[in-house]
Amino acid sequence: MGEKPSFISSKKAITEREWKSALRKNNWKNPIFEGQKYLEYLESNLDFKYQDAAKEFGVSKARVCQMVALYNRLPSRITEYLMNTDEPEIIKYFTERRLRPLTLLVSDDDKIRKFDKMKEALAN
Repeated sequence: MGEKPSFISSKKAITEREWKSALRKNNWKNPIFEGQKYLEYLESNLDFKYQDAAKEFGVSKARVCQMVALYNRLPSRITEYLMNTDEPEIIKYFTERRLRPLTLLVSDDDKIRKFDKMKEALAN
């Protein structure tokens, strides 16, 4: 399994749940890159379907659909910002769960305004 995470006492036996949680904490993925990756795969051959992408990347068809929708429904200003950042705290903060409500807003201007407020909250 590897070395025990530093936040868990060396005297304590680690559970599978704690181990998986520790792995997730160190494995932050940029949801925009994930959506773009699936979309590029689908666009590389017009015969590919979401099910094909799911098999290729080892995820569910629903996951492919969710991430492609997230990528497509956010304005390019937001996706470009998130794709061009190398700051781990920004990648950790802007998870799919935080970005998903933006996709429900009607206008791109509203989405950008809300996103800017989220960035301000992160800075403070």
